[in-house]
Amino acid sequence: MIPALVRQIPAPVLKTLRVVVIPAVLALLVSFAWTLDEYANRTLSQILVVGLLAVSVALLTGIAGLPTLGQTAPYLVGAYTAATLVEHDIDSGIVQLLAAGGAGALFALITAPLVVYARGVVVLMITLALGELVQTLAGRWKSVTHGTDGMTALAHVTPLPGLAPLETDEATYLYVLAPCCGPPAMTRRGCGPAATRSPDTSPSPTWPRVRWPASPVRCW
Repeated sequence: MIPALVRQIPAPVLKTLRVVVIPAVLALLVSFAWTLDEYANRTLSQILVVGLLAVSVALLTGIAGLPTLGQTAPYLVGAYTAATLVEHDIDSGIVQLLAAGGAGALFALITAPLVVYARGVVVLMITLALGELVQTLAGRWKSVTHGTDGMTALAHVTPLPGLAPLETDEATYLYVLAPCCGPPAMTRRGCGPAATRSPDTSPSPTWPRVRWPASPVRCW
């Protein structure tokens, strides 16, 4: 219902609203670091992380036309990568972010051929299977993941070399907010995998087929 209402708004008005509303929302989010208590900042940090995961699902389903039930698999790979770095006393935030993102992207690249050529319910089943397999592997690879007991990796992260460690919940919230705002903005501007939709001619089309051009990345 809301998307239908948005489409009825004239383009100039909608553009003006974006120019005004987006900075106002960002300013409000930043102000929470000083206006809310520590518990609220911790909760918001967790919400932002899960929200970024939801953005990746929206990108795959809404833009690429690939519904997924296993998006937590690359998320899990990245999380364990960052936790392993913390266990080895690597507290550089930029190193943790790049390593976690790279590990998740590598996992997605390896498993992509299993997903991108499928469609409909088959995509759901494949992604669900991948998610379950990764969860099972994480539970049994005790030497790395500590099994089903999980990992407890706590450290005061240093965002960039030369900066002070993040020792307060307010600083941690701002640190989480920064990378969580970038990918949604890139998604809104249309920069990402060059997947385009083509008509699905199967007897019972559920989702469009995805056609992948030769160039892996572009702006559409």
